Amino acid sequence: MRRVTIAAVSVSLLGLLLAGCEPMPPMESQPLDGRWRGELLTPGGALPFGMEFAGEADGRLQAWLINGEERTPVGEIQRDGDQLTLTLPAHGSSILANVSQGLISGQLSLTRAGGEQQLIPFSARPGDWRFFAQPVAVEADFSGRWAVEFLGGDEPSPAIGEFRQQDGRVTGTFLTPLGDYRFLEGEVRGRELFLSTFAGGHVFLFRARMDDDGELEGDFWSGLRWHEDWRARRDDQARLPDPTALTRLQADAEPFDFDFPGLDGEPLTLADAYFEDKAVIVTLGGSWCPNCHDEAAFLAEWYRENAGRGVAIVGLMYEHFEDFQQAAAAIGRFRDTYSIRYPLLVAGISDKQAAAETLPMLDEILAYPTTIYLDRHHEVRRIHTGFFGPGAGEYHERWREEFIAFMNTLLAEEPA
Repeated sequence: MRRVTIAAVSVSLLGLLLAGCEPMPPMESQPLDGRWRGELLTPGGALPFGMEFAGEADGRLQAWLINGEERTPVGEIQRDGDQLTLTLPAHGSSILANVSQGLISGQLSLTRAGGEQQLIPFSARPGDWRFFAQPVAVEADFSGRWAVEFLGGDEPSPAIGEFRQQDGRVTGTFLTPLGDYRFLEGEVRGRELFLSTFAGGHVFLFRARMDDDGELEGDFWSGLRWHEDWRARRDDQARLPDPTALTRLQADAEPFDFDFPGLDGEPLTLADAYFEDKAVIVTLGGSWCPNCHDEAAFLAEWYRENAGRGVAIVGLMYEHFEDFQQAAAAIGRFRDTYSIRYPLLVAGISDKQAAAETLPMLDEILAYPTTIYLDRHHEVRRIHTGFFGPGAGEYHERWREEFIAFMNTLLAEEPA
């Protein structure tokens, strides 16, 4: 098995796809309130996700994207007659669509590395079913823990699948050494598993079939370009590497420091008074990174409750844009979404090798986020690669408990 690279769908092809559907006569101000089934047309097939609209009757239209237990609010909504625009500013994504006789149709625009815009056909109809509108036969149980290998690189990449199945409905996620695939939801048809998620940023579609030995052979699609095979077998003892042992300080490295501009262009370093005598959390991330959103949501709330204890947090943001103003604008939207009160700096572009060059005291950067913990003397005490968000269930709760215990230890230490 090998990685398959899929060419991006061009704007002209999208136009043909959309134009090929016979338009329906417009309905005057069709109400949107209620549950809808959204669908993105990807190279791997139809990728469904839940949607809900509310408040239109009161003139305060709201919307959410729904995947399993997760409800992601749409940040900005504009409706002008039959024209509808849904924008998720922190993700750099938007849906431009037309509302007509029980159908919302248009396209999703996603911002990718280098500022590339991926355009994906989108549609939605009233309803709350996922993959299959009618009941289908269920011949396999995918519940439990699976030892997974993704096969898109030179060597298999290990992961863990954690799935919960009730009748034909499945929820869960994949956990990798670098983070999790967030909230996945799907269904079983016969011996086949279908999972998907779209929460404003990444577009993930998984399929697999269980063989007679109870093992899985599957496919994974992300957006318009990425496809890889994967396989899995049941293993209640499956484990991942220690996330605090993957990224290290270089031997004989200079003391950890940084020097990057904030959103106002003013540089910030560890010598700034903001960090004096404080334990410091330095998180390397990007507004485009789903796991970074999960970490930021946690850290922003934790910092609001603990800022007075002698702790500082700073985000070093590696964006898809080389242009400072574009990067700062994306970071600003990310900051506002989570009401972040600690500084976010424009550190560079999202390429991991280029990012590693900006922090030469680290041996490598494997994932976003990577989080570096410094004590009150600004000595590095821990480097944590990746992040397990709420979609990872017990893994997130375990991380949360370890984080709080470790920070309590750091904050109990006396400054110099």
